[in-house]
Amino acid sequence: MEYSAEEIFKNALIIGGMFAIFVCLYLVYIFLKDKERKKAKLKIDTMGVINKINYPNKKKLLQKQ
Repeated sequence: MEYSAEEIFKNALIIGGMFAIFVCLYLVYIFLKDKERKKAKLKIDTMGVINKINYPNKKKLLQKQ
């Protein structure tokens, strides 16, 4: 089985290209996952802020009960 240098190079390019595509997809996946986590965290933070705005004297209300 003799392969010419051109064929070997072509196959190496194809394999390298596939590897590069997988790496890119993985990085995009990580980026989107991180974005979702940040969005969820932001939602929790804003809920906390809204609760503080709605009930600024929550501790006093709880102590009265």
